[in-house]
Amino acid sequence: MKIFNNTSISNSLKIASNAKYYIEIHNRDDFSELNEFIAKKNLPILVIGEGTNLVLPDFFEGIAVKPMFNHINYDNALNIVSVGSSVNWNSLVKEMVNNNIYGYENLSSIPGSVGAAPIQNIGAYGQEVSKLIMSVDCYDYKTGKFINLTNDDCDFRYRDSIFKNNTLIIYNINFI
Repeated sequence: MKIFNNTSISNSLKIASNAKYYIEIHNRDDFSELNEFIAKKNLPILVIGEGTNLVLPDFFEGIAVKPMFNHINYDNALNIVSVGSSVNWNSLVKEMVNNNIYGYENLSSIPGSVGAAPIQNIGAYGQEVSKLIMSVDCYDYKTGKFINLTNDDCDFRYRDSIFKNNTLIIYNINFI
């Protein structure tokens, strides 16, 4: 885990914004340290991916958390692709198309990271990401617990899911 003070928050709208604390999470072991830091500081939390569609204040008087999980792992036996939340969404779509894994092609050119995709159940041209997700691996920074949510647990609806306005940090998504 890397902690930065008064650091700029990168965002697609190029709005100049800084966070009191900016934390990068690089692996699962970092979450327990994050939990302690959050409890000690007792400040608002903002989880960010690529910063697309974020309108930020000049100064965020809180803790900006950026997961840094950039893996793509194939389990051919189970036909599952596990993808880190920090992978660029469009890069994943290209990877899947190049590997003849279909269902992703209608979702190309949607900005953001893989971790943001289930939050608002991104979709285009009759396809929604919820149709491709088997489960989502999260960390609840309030309870300090790791959670695996099945597709049904995510309560996907049109541009919505349980991931809005809660204390979960998505770090991995298992796609079918």
